[in-house]
Amino acid sequence: MSINLISKVATYVTHKLSGTWKLVTVTILLALSFVGKAQVSITNAVPVTQNFDGIGNSATATLPSGFRISNTTDAFSSAGTATTEAAGTQGAGRVSNSAAGGLYNFANGPTGSSTDRAVGFLTSSSFSSPCYLLMQVTNNSAATITSLTIAFDYEKCRSGSRAFSMAFDTSRNGSTYGTAFSAGAQSYAADGNNNVVFDPPNSHFKDCYNYRIYHTGWC
Repeated sequence: MSINLISKVATYVTHKLSGTWKLVTVTILLALSFVGKAQVSITNAVPVTQNFDGIGNSATATLPSGFRISNTTDAFSSAGTATTEAAGTQGAGRVSNSAAGGLYNFANGPTGSSTDRAVGFLTSSSFSSPCYLLMQVTNNSAATITSLTIAFDYEKCRSGSRAFSMAFDTSRNGSTYGTAFSAGAQSYAADGNNNVVFDPPNSHFKDCYNYRIYHTGWC
């Protein structure tokens, strides 16, 4: 039995997204072993955590295996494997009110030296939403998937003058997604301006747990 499970975190915005958000940590608990090339590898029922701290400080950082990012497609096979910009919450390279739109390698602290990293997005007039962070896990075993838990943190590291929201949904083929799951959603009201950098970033934990898998994939 081979089942591809694709999870998608997407941003949905009113007009343009002026704030910044990032996915800082992903923790997955599964009831069996997942293996496969270019996917998240999970062995037995041992929790796997990805905090993105290993991607370094480059503006063109390569994402960990099994993750892809894009603002043009939610198809896993077509999405990119690297960020396009880097910024932090302190010092030189601090995310500003005029920072370029792009796929970001964010730092909690100075972007050139902080090892506390995350990936996310900042949209602009030339870099539009929605944006997607994708994760793929493939079951190549003969075991039946019975349930899983996936938990993650959203972080907002700069104010924005437009309201925006994030959604979490899943797919079995990497291109067709179902209804977004309320347990993974997060919305932010519009701020008065784009000038405030949150140091540390505002964090919101999401936990989709003990969901049965039948036809719709994750959560």
